[in-house]
Amino acid sequence: MTRTITAGLASAVVAIGLAQEPAFDAASVKVNSSGSPDSTIGLIPGGAYRAVNTTLARIIPDAFGVLPFQVTGGPAWLATERFDINARPPADARPDQLPAMLRALLVDRFALKTHSARQDRPIYTLTFVNAGRPGPKLTTSSLDCDQQEADRKLTPECRSMIGVGRGGGQLIAKGRGLAILARTLGGVVGRVVVDESRSKGKYDLELKWSAGEAAATSSDPDIFSAVREQLGLQLKPATGPVEMLVIDSVERPSAD
Repeated sequence: MTRTITAGLASAVVAIGLAQEPAFDAASVKVNSSGSPDSTIGLIPGGAYRAVNTTLARIIPDAFGVLPFQVTGGPAWLATERFDINARPPADARPDQLPAMLRALLVDRFALKTHSARQDRPIYTLTFVNAGRPGPKLTTSSLDCDQQEADRKLTPECRSMIGVGRGGGQLIAKGRGLAILARTLGGVVGRVVVDESRSKGKYDLELKWSAGEAAATSSDPDIFSAVREQLGLQLKPATGPVEMLVIDSVERPSAD
């Protein structure tokens, strides 16, 4: 299934004490036994949160602002048992408060307990192939969309799009720094990507790649070749400290 994100690119979320975190006004959690492989997560008209036929392994990274490979520990059923979650936020809730509300729901309904730990893991570093020379799809921008997102005043011209499917994907962004690109690429390549380009500039970029079986017949390169050919950057394997979310304990949900 392809998932498209039309808001700002993924960014790190810093967890704060649960006592200070906002919570949903009401939430329903039910087991989904449909057997369907499809699932959806998102906000529906009116601002409510809905996850259909979804595993906790998919929800936990969203709640803690980490990528799936940064979550470790916990029982096997986190990745196999599926749930339907419908939750209504307070009327004055902001979109950026959704992760905190999800964390509170996971604690309340699944008795989730976690801690953070830094571990040495395989990573990639992001650098220019030729120092300071961007590729044809990476151009200097007059926009600073990173600052707009930080100020919560993202204009339409700063909206980014990433679509990722089994056959590949496409990323279009404007006015972004390479640190944001590195974090976004981490979700594609399945490792933390550290920006070591030393570039402080903002860029408009387009990136298109193929993956899996589709790569044999597609004219688009794989993600590593695409980053090199289209952006003039390279992903180099390395080892480095990664902030991991360790699941200490979790329980199947209490009944509604």
